[in-house]
Amino acid sequence: MGKEGDIYCLWGFSDQALLRYKNALPLFLMAGDPAGRAAVLNNMGLAYINLGQKNRSRQYFESALELYRLLGDTTGETTALINLGAVYKHRHDVPIALDFLNQALQLARTSGDKSLEAGSLNALGLAYADYGDRDKALQSYKSALATYQSIGDSRGDAEVLRNLRRLLSNDSR
Repeated sequence: MGKEGDIYCLWGFSDQALLRYKNALPLFLMAGDPAGRAAVLNNMGLAYINLGQKNRSRQYFESALELYRLLGDTTGETTALINLGAVYKHRHDVPIALDFLNQALQLARTSGDKSLEAGSLNALGLAYADYGDRDKALQSYKSALATYQSIGDSRGDAEVLRNLRRLLSNDSR
């Protein structure tokens, strides 16, 4: 059911995804699978973001983060921190967003996960841009781009280049 939810979310049917996730959650609990539960909670947070319900998404990301930390899952923990940073950025609470995103960046660097490091840097760029700190945004984007290029992630490259273009086009206005 969790994988069905992933497919619905990918297709843009977040409400259908949530139904699948809600059905899957007690199964992971009964099976004693905290990693599966954490993944479903994180995915539920993403679905709620897609539905514009950022406060609800925050609750699910916080629950996922707690489980990932208990499990010692640095990849899951970093992902949940990035997602929490995004929620707070969207709520225009940039200082809290920056705190979560800097935690994510440090954890990604410590664990050696270049993909999550680049994702953290890109998310930091977005937050700094919203905060009005163009120089830090630019620095974060440049570091994210270099990191994505070092691992051959062209999708990540494209996302950062879009964000850079948006930042630089705002400068020309």
